[in-house]
Amino acid sequence: IKKIEFSFNYTWRIQQTGSLIRRLGNYVVIMFGFVLVFGAIAVTGTAMNSNVAQAILAVEPFGTLLSLATRLLPYLMIIAAFTAAYLFTPNTRVKFIPALVGGIVAGILWQTVGWVFATFISASMSTSYTAIYSSFAFLFVFMIWLWWSWLILLIGSSVAFYKQHPEYLYINSHDLSLTNRQKEELALQIMTVIGKRFYNNQSP
Repeated sequence: IKKIEFSFNYTWRIQQTGSLIRRLGNYVVIMFGFVLVFGAIAVTGTAMNSNVAQAILAVEPFGTLLSLATRLLPYLMIIAAFTAAYLFTPNTRVKFIPALVGGIVAGILWQTVGWVFATFISASMSTSYTAIYSSFAFLFVFMIWLWWSWLILLIGSSVAFYKQHPEYLYINSHDLSLTNRQKEELALQIMTVIGKRFYNNQSP
């Protein structure tokens, strides 16, 4: 979580981290938030298999509404978790609407990529090589999923930042900083012009 905070601060152009008390409070909120999200999704899946839920599903239009709600609930819970992370983690004041926009983008990406990975894994398990290579494949898939999760988290943070600070979307709206290589090239070009004018007895 500390690594996530540093990354968010870098995205939000913040140099210093928050106080220890604030950071601990944010860490607790984020950790319990994600635990509650996944717990709510698991409880919802279990509750849908109960007799009461099956009886409601048999009655229209409640069955259609309940089925739609259970499909949307994981998206809503993940969006809420990402929104809370973007709202509380950076060491700056993040407005609710930018954090919500970033949470919506990240939540939809998270659920979509998760569905793609689940489809890929279920399709690959049906091959004859599963017994031999499943453990190796699982490790690689887990690392790829971890990388995609981190990327989605940073994409949502960037979306929230540019939503709150749209002036950074335009290159000419702020001073451009040169890299060390560009500074060296510029210095060499200036020295070349000075040297040529001196060699040709021209004015500086």
